Amino acid sequence: GSSWKTGTLEKLVPFLDGIEALTARCIDLSFNEKAGAVADEHGLAWMVGSDAHTVPEIGRAVLQLPDFNSADELRQVVKTASFSGELSNKIVHLQSTVAKVINQFRRR
Repeated sequence: GSSWKTGTLEKLVPFLDGIEALTARCIDLSFNEKAGAVADEHGLAWMVGSDAHTVPEIGRAVLQLPDFNSADELRQVVKTASFSGELSNKIVHLQSTVAKVINQFRRR
């Protein structure tokens, strides 16, 4: 679920160029689907990210952009970018939890 209040995203839309609609680390595919629907509804670019916390996750989601030379050009080319990706295995969340616990013990 989301901790966002109803209407928050709609207030932000005029300031957005895109929405991350494919997050490889997403536990529930419906979250990606909902984000993609919001992007489409508002004519925003689909952004993607691996959200990698472990080496095997790197590159699970990739956004391929044409060349650009400025922020304004980036805003234009991101609309035509291609992307690919797949969800990471849910076990990666366990790996992150274990890493957090280990780091807490190291700090003591």
